[in-house]
Amino acid sequence: MRWLASLSGVGLILALAVVPARAAEVQDMSGRRVAVPARPARVVSLAPSLTEIVYALGAGESLVGVTEYCDYPKEATAKPKVGGIYTPNFEAILTLRPDLVLATTEGNREEHVRGLAALGIPVYVVRPVDFATVLESIERVGRLLGRQGEAAALAGSMRQEAEAIERAIEHVRRPRLLYLPWGNPLIVPGRDTLITDLIRRAGGESVTGDEPLAYPR
Repeated sequence: MRWLASLSGVGLILALAVVPARAAEVQDMSGRRVAVPARPARVVSLAPSLTEIVYALGAGESLVGVTEYCDYPKEATAKPKVGGIYTPNFEAILTLRPDLVLATTEGNREEHVRGLAALGIPVYVVRPVDFATVLESIERVGRLLGRQGEAAALAGSMRQEAEAIERAIEHVRRPRLLYLPWGNPLIVPGRDTLITDLIRRAGGESVTGDEPLAYPR
């Protein structure tokens, strides 16, 4: 790809500045090995959910770039923008000299993750396909940012709230519903998705919940 080739020179020049010497290799939730600094100070988030997690952990000051769709909390709107969830701006990301990019399988494309990694940027991918892996994502991001205590407290609070909801709806009839996360093109949540799991936990039943594809059109 020409856009990747044109940036590769810049990426190689910045690589030494991007990755600190004391980086430890860890495995992200997609199974990739990533060299992550002990305490990332310049973090780019490629999804609103990840931006919210970073702020919820009290690490908002470490964010140097977010997507155009990151509008919560309000402080996130003042951060430099690095394009969209599906269309990250590689030049903008490189300019910010991140020592860590946070990405998710729920929206970010694998080719963009590979492209950023090829430019020497550490990209850590989370895979929140259900409520349990959302909590795992929070705990993993907390470890990366040195906020283990905050992450454990947040995950524990969310877990308790979810358990209370499940007890409250234990004997309630489950309504069948259709959830449309995107209208044009028409997209629905399939079997192994966070949306389908949350619908079930909230007491409903998704009519598309048995679809084998994650987000069929």
